[in-house]
Amino acid sequence: MPDHIHVIVSPGESTLPLSKFLNIFKGRSTRVFKDEENLRKIWQRSAFDHVIRTEENLKAVFEYIMNNPVRKGIVEKADEYPYSEWFDVEIQRYI
Repeated sequence: MPDHIHVIVSPGESTLPLSKFLNIFKGRSTRVFKDEENLRKIWQRSAFDHVIRTEENLKAVFEYIMNNPVRKGIVEKADEYPYSEWFDVEIQRYI
């Protein structure tokens, strides 16, 4: 989305708290935007989180995220939005 991001994070076997992950993510992405776009502040102080407890709930959250650009009138179909991506990475490699 032009003004916010949705991320589904699974801790896997990591013991890294979500708050620490968000701090690292925000810090590193801010440096990228600062260097490439000359933007100083891009993140608000808070974040909203939701614990996904079942596969059914995961599917609903994933569909909500993927259809967000459709609901906002940016595209007609979710797969037309160029910034929706699914990454399957282990975050420990980047910390």
